Amino acid sequence: MVTLQEALQNTELETKASRETIMRLVSEVGREQKTYKYINSDVTNMRVELDNALASRIDLEREIEALNERLEASQRAWRNARDQLENRDQNMSTLDREIKEKDYRARDAFTQFTSLKESLVSILGDRYGHGHGAPCEDVIKDRIRSLVTSARDKDANIDMLEQKVRNLTEQLERQIEMQRSAERKIRQAQNDAADMEDRLHHAENDIAATDALKDGLRTDKHRYLKFMERVASAMKVDTISADVGFDMSGDAIIARAEQLQHMEMDALADKTTHVYNLQRKIKSFKDQLESKDLHNDLLRKKIQQLEERVMGRSELEQEKDDESLRSRKLEKLVEKYKMQINELRQEIRDLKARLMDSSNYRIETLEASKEIETLEEKVLRLERVRQKQAKKIHNLKQDIDMVEGEKVGTSQTADYTIGQLSSELATTKAALDEITKRERQLLDMRSVIARMLGLEVNSLAVPDYEIISRLEKLVLANKTHAFTTLTLDSALEDMEDGFKSGYIEATRTLGTRSRSPSPHRSRTRTRSMSPTRRRDPRQY
Repeated sequence: MVTLQEALQNTELETKASRETIMRLVSEVGREQKTYKYINSDVTNMRVELDNALASRIDLEREIEALNERLEASQRAWRNARDQLENRDQNMSTLDREIKEKDYRARDAFTQFTSLKESLVSILGDRYGHGHGAPCEDVIKDRIRSLVTSARDKDANIDMLEQKVRNLTEQLERQIEMQRSAERKIRQAQNDAADMEDRLHHAENDIAATDALKDGLRTDKHRYLKFMERVASAMKVDTISADVGFDMSGDAIIARAEQLQHMEMDALADKTTHVYNLQRKIKSFKDQLESKDLHNDLLRKKIQQLEERVMGRSELEQEKDDESLRSRKLEKLVEKYKMQINELRQEIRDLKARLMDSSNYRIETLEASKEIETLEEKVLRLERVRQKQAKKIHNLKQDIDMVEGEKVGTSQTADYTIGQLSSELATTKAALDEITKRERQLLDMRSVIARMLGLEVNSLAVPDYEIISRLEKLVLANKTHAFTTLTLDSALEDMEDGFKSGYIEATRTLGTRSRSPSPHRSRTRTRSMSPTRRRDPRQY
């Protein structure tokens, strides 16, 4: 009986402890339900913010379409500018062709002049005698020699000018090619600048979008921190998070949740062990009851035997009644304990159901934490995207500065090349003017030589071969005269002195007659002028 009472006291204490644990679990389940409600409200807020972000994305796409339309308009304007530049290039090419045609004509004129000049040089090069002839012949020789020397000088000058013209034409072609390449580079730089501007606009739009997303994510982060504070206060880890910091508050909450889970698992294990102990005690009680029943049966048998043996059955009946009363009390206690065991089993089932609900709540909290982690990853990803866009914008600004510098350099070089081309064109024009001047001088020289040779220049177009044939005849006559004078001098050396002196006087008289021709002829021959410039031929 004492053991039964002690067992009953122990069971009552255990039932009280189990009730207290049940009440504590019920309060914890209520707190979990409250936190689940807060999490649902936060999830709905996040969804609303996501819808707002999608609406802002649609607005940004519309703005991008408007910017694309602007880009197309700018591209059309750029195409028009390119067409204008192509027309200018065509005009430059036509001007280049005209310049080349003029150069070709000038070269043809130079070749014609050089042909006449070379024929005169071949005739008058090395065919001069060394004797003394008539004064008219000496004057003609001096004039022809001066003409030959001037022609040689002019040939050298013309060769130098031709070389200069060739060099200038080559330089002009190189400068034109350089100008074209510079224009191509300028067009390329303009295209690159337009592309850079478009990229800059896109980058600025991306930065604006990322700034807007960043502001939204900052608000989300603020709400997330508030939610974490609420969760920490609900789990009673707000002091720990304040000591550790908001960066480690998530880890503290997760550790607290794991601790609660372990506590719940330990409580469930304790409850299962307690139920198992109660079941063992009930089995032991049943065994004791069965042993008591057996003992009662044995006692009844003994009582019957004693009644049969002894007639004093009153005492045995009284003992029997006492034992029956005790057995009834024990049966009532057993039924009471069975009812308590059934109640405890029902409470255990309820606790298991609540644990399932708490596990669902825990799963939902884990999902919410996963969503929060995904949002944090998105925030970090957007931050990296913003940094990349900032780097791209910095690089684009550097590229734009480089392109502007190159554009300024190319424009300066183009201006310098244009100035050089203009100066070279001026020099070529001056050279062409000088060449035309030399051409006129050569024509004047040709007309003077033709007039000196007795040809009519004003009425007839005298060909070159006629002038050359007259000059050849003149040179042959000069050679024969020089040869006769030399032979005559050598013959006179062998004569006597008197005959020689008389012959010298005769030649002097003949020379005075030959030196004094008719005044009209000497005037026309010595004072013949250039037909165009009225220049005295003795000045050549």
